[in-house]
Amino acid sequence: MKFSFAWLKHYLDTDLSPQEIGEALVNLGLEVESLNDQGLLLAPFKVGYITETEPHPNADRLQICHVDLGKGNLSKVVCGAPNARPGIWVVYAPLGSLIPSTKQVLKSSEIRGVLSEGMLCSQKELGLADESNGIMELSGHFTAGASFKDVIHFGEILFDLKITPNRPDCFGVFGIARDLSAKQLGTLKTPTVPKIQGSFQSPLSVSLDPEVIARNACPQFMGCYIRGVKNCESPPWLKSFLTAAGLKPISALVDITNYLSLGFSRPLHVFDAHKISDLTVRFAKVSETFEGLNGTTYSLDPSILIISDSYGVQSIAGIMGAMSSGCTLETQDVFLECALFDPILIGKTGQKLMIQSDARQRFERGVDPLSVSFGLQTGLRLILDICGGTPSHILDLSPKAYLPRHASLTYDHFFQKTGVDVSPQESKDTLCRLGFTPTQETSETLTLEIPSWRPDVKKEEDLIEEILRLKGFDSLPNLPLPPFSKALESDTLLTPFQEKQIFLKRLLAQRGLSECVTYALISEEEFSY
Repeated sequence: MKFSFAWLKHYLDTDLSPQEIGEALVNLGLEVESLNDQGLLLAPFKVGYITETEPHPNADRLQICHVDLGKGNLSKVVCGAPNARPGIWVVYAPLGSLIPSTKQVLKSSEIRGVLSEGMLCSQKELGLADESNGIMELSGHFTAGASFKDVIHFGEILFDLKITPNRPDCFGVFGIARDLSAKQLGTLKTPTVPKIQGSFQSPLSVSLDPEVIARNACPQFMGCYIRGVKNCESPPWLKSFLTAAGLKPISALVDITNYLSLGFSRPLHVFDAHKISDLTVRFAKVSETFEGLNGTTYSLDPSILIISDSYGVQSIAGIMGAMSSGCTLETQDVFLECALFDPILIGKTGQKLMIQSDARQRFERGVDPLSVSFGLQTGLRLILDICGGTPSHILDLSPKAYLPRHASLTYDHFFQKTGVDVSPQESKDTLCRLGFTPTQETSETLTLEIPSWRPDVKKEEDLIEEILRLKGFDSLPNLPLPPFSKALESDTLLTPFQEKQIFLKRLLAQRGLSECVTYALISEEEFSY
C-alpha cells in the first residue's frame, strides 16, 4: 500500500521525520517495503508542450513530436504512444535523467534512424502508477520547461507498506495514523463530519432480496441521491494524494470514492443516476453477464452477490461497478452507495472472476462494520463541496444491528506469557489508546469492548500482543532456556531414540542454535542434490 508523508500528516500531527516514522511502523508490526523521496527522482523532469507531430519516416507506429520546453528550446522526441498529439502538456525526460521505473539513465539514441532528444513519459515510467496507457497528459495550463515536481507539488516522501491480511484497518492511511498516535508519536486528527439533512425523497429505491437478508450477505446498505452535480477535475490536494498512491485522477466523483477507500479503508460507489432504475441487492442468476468498468465482460452465477436494476447488473457487490452506469463529465445526477458486505462472499467472488480491485482488497479482509454512515456522510460532504448539488434524504437498510465483541485480560498472565513487567494501569492505558473501551474491571482482570475496526482481536493473547506491540517487542527479555536434565518422564510412550533426539535438540537450543525445519515435499534424490 502506497501513500505520501503529506497524506499521513493530514491525519497525524507529528514532528517525526519520515525515516523515524518508518522505523516506528516496523516496530508496530507494519512492514515498510520502501521509503522513497519521489521529489529527488522527479527533479530532472520538465513540463513540455507538443506543438506538432510528424510521421516517422521508417516506422508506421512511431511519430516525431516537437516539444516546446520554453525559452526557445524545442526538442524532437520519437514516441510510439497512441495519445501523443499536438496541443497537450506532457512530461519530458531530458537526456541523462534516471527513469524511475527502470532505474536506467536515459541516453541519446537513434530510433529507427531518427535521433530522439529525450523521452515523453507515462505514469508507469515515472513510478506514479503500476499500469498506464500512453504518455501522461497534464490537465490545465503550465509554463513550458517548468519543473514537473513543482507543477504537481510532488516533492513527496512515499511509503510503501506490506499490510498483512489480519490488519484491514491499516488498509487506510487513517488507520496507520491511528496506530502511530496510540504509540504516542503524534496527535490523531479525527475528522468530524456533520450529518447532512436531505431536502427531498430519493427518486430511486433500494431493496434487499430475502435470500440476501437470510444469509447476512449485506448487513447494511446506505444511499443518497444527489441532484445537479457538476463533475469536474479534482482539486490539487486530492490529485496529489491519489497520484502518490499510484492512482490516476479521473474526475472528482470517481476520485472522491478512491480517496475514501485508500484514506479510510471505506469503499463506496457512485452511479450515474440517469443510467439506472430502482436497485436490488440480490444473488445473480444463471448465465447473467456483466461488463465492468475495466471493459471486461464476466459470466455470473448464483453464488455471486450483485446490485441490479431493470436494465441489468449494475455492480458486482464490493468489487466493481458496471461500465453502463459509470459517471462521466456530463453526469448531472448521481446515486452514492455505501454498504457492508460479507467478506468471505466477496473473497470467493473475486477469486472466481479473477478481479483485483481496491474495494475487493478491503471488503474481503473486513471493513469496519460501523463505518457505513461515516463513509456515506464523508463522501456526500466532499461531493457537495467539490461538485455542488442537492442531496436527498438518506436511504438506510440495516436488517441486522452490529453486536459489540469483548475480550478479557488477566493482569498476571501478561508477565507469565511474556516475561515483561507491565502494571495494570499501563496495560489499561495502552489498550484505551488503541480504541478499546473498558466495560468491567477488578483488581485481577480487565474486560474491554473490542473496537469495531479490529476483527483480528478475539482473545486474551491478542490483547497481550497489542500491549507488547506498543511497548515494543525489543522489550522482551533475552533469557536462556532453563536447564534441562532429562528429556521426558519415564512413563512416556517415546522410544529411547526419540527421547535422545529431543534432549539433543534442547541442548543445542540452550547454546543459541536455531532449528531449521524444511518442507518434506521433495524426493530423496532432489534432497541429496
